Amino acid sequence: MKKLFFYYLLFVLLPGLKAQTNYRLVGYRKDNYNTSAQAWHLIDSIVFGYSGIRSGLDINNRAYDSAVYSGSGGNSSRVIQQFDNNNRVVDVVNQGWDSINWVNNSHITYTYNPAGKTTAIITQIWSNNSWHNNRKQEYTFSGNDSMAYIESITDSGQWFVDYRMTFERNAQHLITRNVEEEVGATHNLFDTVRDSYFAYDNFNNIVTYTVLQPYGGPTLDSSSRTDYTYYSNHLPKSNRRATGTGLGLALYDGYEYSYYGNNLIYSQIYGVADVNGVWQPYDEQRYTYNAALLLDTMALLYPTQGDTTWYVQQQQLYDYTAGGDKIQFIYQFDNGTDGMQTISQINYQYDNNHLLQYDITLSVNNDTATNSGQEFFWYQPYATTSNVVALNDESLSVYPNPAHNYFDVEVTAGNYHALTLSDINGQQILNEKVADTTSKISITSTGFAPGIYLLQLNGQNGSVSKKIILQ
Repeated sequence: MKKLFFYYLLFVLLPGLKAQTNYRLVGYRKDNYNTSAQAWHLIDSIVFGYSGIRSGLDINNRAYDSAVYSGSGGNSSRVIQQFDNNNRVVDVVNQGWDSINWVNNSHITYTYNPAGKTTAIITQIWSNNSWHNNRKQEYTFSGNDSMAYIESITDSGQWFVDYRMTFERNAQHLITRNVEEEVGATHNLFDTVRDSYFAYDNFNNIVTYTVLQPYGGPTLDSSSRTDYTYYSNHLPKSNRRATGTGLGLALYDGYEYSYYGNNLIYSQIYGVADVNGVWQPYDEQRYTYNAALLLDTMALLYPTQGDTTWYVQQQQLYDYTAGGDKIQFIYQFDNGTDGMQTISQINYQYDNNHLLQYDITLSVNNDTATNSGQEFFWYQPYATTSNVVALNDESLSVYPNPAHNYFDVEVTAGNYHALTLSDINGQQILNEKVADTTSKISITSTGFAPGIYLLQLNGQNGSVSKKIILQ
């Protein structure tokens, strides 16, 4: 299913110099239910260790010093991280358990420039009782934050570039061109595999995205062009993608969006071109919200035969506490013969600090619910004293939006923990550590499904979020 729009309630605390209690994840456990034995069995668990102050609140935050992973058979792997004075990870060691000792597997080091941007990532593997270079990623920056990215591999102890990527930006720091190149086995010849162009309107909304793919040389093999339209308030209205070979393009697919009066999304319709090259709706996702503007239902609709009416094939139902914590998720499906049936259900339990402590997944068959899986989370409180900077809508900006393959995130000075990207189910697909000195983060979104996502910046005094469309 395509990724959907997700909405959170945000909260802001008063700024000022004060002591503040934060929470960080120290333990996680996942169990599966064995129906034949009618008993729970451990699948895996993680124990996190910290030596100093690390960001909390986000249960998926990776700012731990060490983490030991175990499965049903005991220890399986361990991750050890080191951080600099700006809480940026600089060294990561991954180890495996050989039933007696921890054994090195891989080693990753990170370096940064004075602006806090990553300049190099080097990966080594453990072999014959020593570390050996394996892969190197290098980033260089120029005017308007244009960037070049080079990826190298080792061959007989020497570094050889096998992939590179360059970004060109305009005066508004928006990406205008992105070129991806690969190197063949001879290590000395670059082939352009993708050449992308971006055009924007006067409001910095992307209006065209063109991709040329001259695989293996100068001859154009395939290409595509996506055109975007917007409502007067700059919310996305529609897009159409045309694809083809050479310079001949034909309509392929696209989306249409509609919204409630409060700008929350109401409908997302995906369509494809028919045999006559005319865009025709294929499926639709509709959303409803409760009085607190939290997502209440999401329904996936398909047209019946003849396209005269639409029916709901799948739907997701959500329930929350008065404080906005999600306490239940229900997934329902209509197989076409038995009507809408509940397939699965997840119940969530929180503590007084709104931290998720426990969830249980139930499988439902003919209205009979049976245990399927469960998760437990344990936290550790810690206190910090800092001049907390209030988060607001100006703290976070993202461009280009909509985006394809890459987008940039700019943050103002503040006390931050992490930057997350989530889908409609609250599933985090990206979690990046954000230091107080960070001003811009470049994110690669290649491989993410098209749709509307929530980009959220977490800080010591709350969160602020932005919608972003990935094409």
